[in-house]
Amino acid sequence: MKLTQIIAILAISAVFFACNNQNASKSEMKTQKDSTSYALGALQAEGFLDQMEKFKVLKHIDTKWFLKGAEDYTSGEKAMDFSSVQMTLSNVIRNIQADSAYTMPEASTGEEMQNVSDSFGYALGAQLVEGINRTLVQMKATADIDSSFVMTGINDVMTDSSQIDQKTGTELLNKMVQKARAAQMEAQQQQESANAEQYADNKKAGEDFLEENKQRPEVKVTESGLQYEVLKKGTGASPAATDKVKVHYHGTLIDGTVFDSSVERGEPITFGLNQVIPGWTEGVQLMKEGAKYKFYIPQELAYGGADKGKIKPYSTLIFEVELLEVVK
Repeated sequence: MKLTQIIAILAISAVFFACNNQNASKSEMKTQKDSTSYALGALQAEGFLDQMEKFKVLKHIDTKWFLKGAEDYTSGEKAMDFSSVQMTLSNVIRNIQADSAYTMPEASTGEEMQNVSDSFGYALGAQLVEGINRTLVQMKATADIDSSFVMTGINDVMTDSSQIDQKTGTELLNKMVQKARAAQMEAQQQQESANAEQYADNKKAGEDFLEENKQRPEVKVTESGLQYEVLKKGTGASPAATDKVKVHYHGTLIDGTVFDSSVERGEPITFGLNQVIPGWTEGVQLMKEGAKYKFYIPQELAYGGADKGKIKPYSTLIFEVELLEVVK
């Protein structure tokens, strides 16, 4: 496995965490938040160690320094910044991969890091917590976790004294994830409702444009409401929704504002046809290699109520697309 893949897995092997470190024990847990936090630390540490064993790194981890890195990145009192953490992991793992007989010195027993064993253990603990913390922030779930119990869970796994089984822990974490997702969905719905009111005129302008545009004889309309006209016919293969395609495109709003253009950049783009907006997925399948079409995409086949910067909520989009190649 490549070094970059290992570092990437290290970065995501810890999925959740929060700050404010204090000592805690399982006997003090009184709420579901406490139990969920403990389960979070324990299960993520177990998964982390499983990955380290697969990478043949486990035997090189010093528990004391691993926990020191985790604790420091919990409290914010970091003895190593995150760029140094990543560099340390990269260098040591590269050496381990290059030499199956690679050894490291005895870890020091003092309070200051003295050698590579110390810094490697510290960096791994820091990486675990940093990955957890970033994901919690992304999920907006930091308030649902007590970091003191998470740290206890990590500590118990690292000292072979975990007090939770995987089934119970997984159930607790699933409930937390479901709660976070429900909150995100509610926030999204509230934002969409606000956008629907704020951008009602934009939506109406798009609808009026499409209604007038479809009266032109050269414009064809599909069952979904996608409008298109053929600027140049093609003679090659037509793509399926699961194919990759290489295209040139020029995207504008109905007022002519250019929001994106591979033509202006001078660089065609290749992408999976099932990884784009529905209007593209449907429209490009109508084309043959060498063809050039102009698509008029209703907002519901584009980005709907989402705000995409230059593309405001409920915007009707216009694309000129040239299909250069179907990439199998």
